[in-house]
Amino acid sequence: MLVAVLSLIPGPAEALVNGEPYGSSQWGLRQVGAERAWDQTRGEGARVGIVDTGVDLGHPDLASRVVASTSCIGTEAQAARCTGSAQDDSGHGTHVAGIVAATRNGAGTAGVAPDASLLVVKALRSDGSGEAADAAAGIDWLVARKVDVVNLSLAEAPSLRRVTGSPLEAAIRRAAAADVVVVLAAGNDVAPPDGSTAFNLPAIVVGASDRAGRLAPYSRPLGSGVRWGLLAPGGDGTAGVQGEVISTYWFPGRRSGYAWSEGTSMAAPHVSGAAALLAAGGVRGQAAVDRLLATVAPVSCGTGCRGLLDASAAVTGVPARTPDQPQPQVAAASPPASVSPAPPTSAAEVPAAEVDVPTVDPPPALLAPPDEALPEPAQVVQAPVEVATGLEVPARPADPSLVGWVVVAAAVVLLLLVSATARTGRRRLRADERW
Repeated sequence: MLVAVLSLIPGPAEALVNGEPYGSSQWGLRQVGAERAWDQTRGEGARVGIVDTGVDLGHPDLASRVVASTSCIGTEAQAARCTGSAQDDSGHGTHVAGIVAATRNGAGTAGVAPDASLLVVKALRSDGSGEAADAAAGIDWLVARKVDVVNLSLAEAPSLRRVTGSPLEAAIRRAAAADVVVVLAAGNDVAPPDGSTAFNLPAIVVGASDRAGRLAPYSRPLGSGVRWGLLAPGGDGTAGVQGEVISTYWFPGRRSGYAWSEGTSMAAPHVSGAAALLAAGGVRGQAAVDRLLATVAPVSCGTGCRGLLDASAAVTGVPARTPDQPQPQVAAASPPASVSPAPPTSAAEVPAAEVDVPTVDPPPALLAPPDEALPEPAQVVQAPVEVATGLEVPARPADPSLVGWVVVAAAVVLLLLVSATARTGRRRLRADERW
């Protein structure tokens, strides 16, 4: 196993960006204009549902944002059976939740909608696997609690093609009928070909953009069968963490922290956060979907993809409001600029009988909490490779006093070795854990 070790613990003199120690690394927020959108709204009063592996309920960036949570594992599509704790035991759900709504408290990172509320459903097991029926129960549980948005960073595209006729499809349609914006990650390395009806659902299907705002190499163009497609920051698919997305994370046996990861699982919550910003201004359901699609930035991403998410443009003219204020009247957004589609890619169909919904995001590079005053030793950044079960390889602890030129030099050497095997390494990660 090749491990890249970097020093990313903020020093005392490091300037805060958006008020957070890791703010300078949050290129995704700047790509979608989230920080500009905060002049209009920060998601006050909006309610976002997360169906995933759960959330680290004690994380300093998330604890104040989570207003309800439950587990729907083993419920067989019956929301009434959802009960128990939604505490994350994987890390994936915590990473997703932080992208949506990590609060601005100066502890680490900020979410797209840092003042939005989170309602969390644990529908996936610690190895990232799960059943479509349990995810469906989670969606119904959230809709009953009046969420504005549901984020589904659940499975790679072949598994999602099996949504048709499953409890998950029915739950997505019920949510949309209840005026809830459903956001669905598109999957990595594979995508439905033109004409496929796999994503002909009332949901925003999200592909991943790289740091330059282009379609990420692992995120295939969205075909004509996608009803509402767009791109959002997911990571560039290279070996370096600087091109990945940083967010909150849960570490086994350790205190809460932060991590880098990439995939369409990271792209989808950027869109969910933007939908929360709109909901805070009274723009919900289909009106929010239309506005998000009408204000994208042009980029080549497939015949079913409208363009790159622009949260700042979407909320322009949308007033912030508190939950008890009446819904304001909002002018319609202008139609999007024309997009030059990329050639579609084909992918083999998967039989519809199976409904297992595994998460397949890459194992994240691990970061310690940025507070150097804590007595415990800081954790190093690491890119684990052994992900056959979906579980991360534990990070190797390091003494922060040793971080410096020696570590930087070691990192350069190791990253050069990574780049020499980048093609093989990236393929393995996508197959095992990126989503």
